[in-house]
Amino acid sequence: METKQRSKRKKDIMLPLVILIGIVLIAAVVTPIAKPILQKTRFEKFQEDFTESLNYSKDNGNIIIEKDGRVHSLDPDTASWLYYMLANIGMGTPVSASEEPECEIRMTFPDGAEMKLGEMEVKQGPRAGRMGIFVYFKNAAGKEYRYYSDVTTLKKFREAL
Repeated sequence: METKQRSKRKKDIMLPLVILIGIVLIAAVVTPIAKPILQKTRFEKFQEDFTESLNYSKDNGNIIIEKDGRVHSLDPDTASWLYYMLANIGMGTPVSASEEPECEIRMTFPDGAEMKLGEMEVKQGPRAGRMGIFVYFKNAAGKEYRYYSDVTTLKKFREAL
């Protein structure tokens, strides 16, 4: 009788253990696949929000840019160039708010959106240790996007803006 109870207890313990191992294995397989998909989706949403703010500015006022202690308006051609450059950077690497560097360029959009650009050290990949560009964008509704990329530098943006 005692051996039947021990056997039953082992079976009772084994089922949750097998389920737990299965969950861990599924998570180990799904996470590396899901993370890039989520990052890509977030970048696409950033592009939509940024495009919306740019389009709003074409009809409702200029984008105000602050750089080197000076404030001026961004003309429509330069705003189009900015969109093109940011789209070509790609989705970059997400950055947490605590890692956000000091930003040298600030833009305010007529719809209340805000963009900041700064320099950030590249932390991974073949360009690790070099400086890349940090992009912060807060849409009109207050949703924030932060990422950095090693594809270009802040210097290229400073020259054009």
